[in-house]
Amino acid sequence: MAKLPKRSDSILGDTWLIEELDYSGRLYLQKELVEDLGESFHAVRTGDGLRLVPVPENPVKDLRERTSKIRESDKSVEEMRREARERLTTRS
Repeated sequence: MAKLPKRSDSILGDTWLIEELDYSGRLYLQKELVEDLGESFHAVRTGDGLRLVPVPENPVKDLRERTSKIRESDKSVEEMRREARERLTTRS
């Protein structure tokens, strides 16, 4: 069985280091992380890394809440895309 991830605080916030995966390529998250973020994630490749994005319990409701702010914005779609890409690259 794989060793559990060790927690390491960094200037980017909490970072969870994975020492190894099991023979099937599974990665294990510590219990407190799962309790905080949930059990469902999207794996998003970001440059040379991987980001786990929690899937909301009610994705439709979450999307409606997030887009209500966008509908009130006077920014163009392209400007919002550029800002979203910048936020993703600065988090990874």
